[in-house]
Amino acid sequence: MIEFKNYCKGDECFEFYDLSTLRVISDEEDETVAYLNGTWKFNTDVHSPEKALAWAEKRHGSKWSTEALYHRYNDACEGFRNPLDPVYSFFKGKQGCPHKKGESISWNMHKIVFPPTIASSFVGEWRANVAVERVVDGKLRKQCKYLRYDIHDE
Repeated sequence: MIEFKNYCKGDECFEFYDLSTLRVISDEEDETVAYLNGTWKFNTDVHSPEKALAWAEKRHGSKWSTEALYHRYNDACEGFRNPLDPVYSFFKGKQGCPHKKGESISWNMHKIVFPPTIASSFVGEWRANVAVERVVDGKLRKQCKYLRYDIHDE
């Protein structure tokens, strides 16, 4: 199962980005490979610094707990250009910040390779979270998305 959802609620929720066509597609022949396909469309102008928070949670029973990858970006635009950053491979060769409203970044079956062996402690249900906050028209607004996925033991 791979699920990409918005989890912000209320007046502060704002769609800075349209990720509705973005998909992660599993490789049917190789479990260590998936593909990123679709478009990230900018609904607002994006300027550096673009602050963001990224973290991963694992489900334990009915509760989610932060288990891995807790990273606060003081400027996500810089992270996209840094070869040591985990998201760099997705943005390598793509136009960096700034972005104007209406621009987009597209991926056509961009290959994602996972480690061939995963520790048993990683088996389970996970979600990768990203939260972006900005002040828009004098009000704090947030975009909060998660990618939910399962890691299976063979």
